[in-house]
Amino acid sequence: MSFVTVDTLFDVRLAEFAQMKFEAEGIPVLMNSLGQAQLGLPTFTGIRIEVPEGYAERAAAILKQVKKDLDAS
Repeated sequence: MSFVTVDTLFDVRLAEFAQMKFEAEGIPVLMNSLGQAQLGLPTFTGIRIEVPEGYAERAAAILKQVKKDLDAS
């Protein structure tokens, strides 16, 4: 299974919400550096959101909606 990067985030809260949404939708997700960011350690390269290639389009749409929902709150 080949994973592709959907986005790179610098907001831990946004990454956590996205991860929960992807998991609820059945989308496998890898989030490099999320654990480091949750500990308050710097992540100079951000939190890379990676999903299997076949889920990339759907994941990008979900992430867009999550960003919109968080901006509205």
